[in-house]
Amino acid sequence: CRVQVRSGQVLDADALDDGVWVLSVSATDFMGNYATAFGGEFDVVRDTLPPLTMLAFSVSAVASPLSVPSSGATFASGNAAVSFQSLDDALFLEDGLGAGVAAQAALLDGNPWVSLTNPAPARGQSFVSTGTLSGTLEGLHALGYYAEDSLGHREGANAATVAVDTTPPVTAFSIQGSSRTDVLGRLMISTA
Repeated sequence: CRVQVRSGQVLDADALDDGVWVLSVSATDFMGNYATAFGGEFDVVRDTLPPLTMLAFSVSAVASPLSVPSSGATFASGNAAVSFQSLDDALFLEDGLGAGVAAQAALLDGNPWVSLTNPAPARGQSFVSTGTLSGTLEGLHALGYYAEDSLGHREGANAATVAVDTTPPVTAFSIQGSSRTDVLGRLMISTA
């Protein structure tokens, strides 16, 4: 497909179809002298939306147990893996057809943002990064995260509350009635 423009005319990118284009310029002066120059290829991609990021925890994390009503926190052990999966949208939410996720960023408890750069952002491919809560103190923590596509569209910061639990449960039992240990070390309990 060709698009012709005149000297000084500005071409709106919306006038071009998605796909790969080659820029060529030709000019003719009043004497009929003709010259042509070719530029490199460029890709037109309609992408107006930022990526969307999903947060996931490893099996060692669970949603708020019933014993902690309305805390809204995800409970996780200190070694739980935290994964961020971002997919870039182009024109519609969850279409996954954006230019590609260039980077993700995350922070814990208001510390500086840590950026994770995608070495090869590509259209239609998700970007996944994983870390752990290793070394995080027990208690409630605020986790923030977002992604940005290769065109500079940044997702609004997402927030999650994580309750890190590194304390094992305390267990005990007591025996009512008589008991003894046999020669093999087994506990024998009498119910009579």
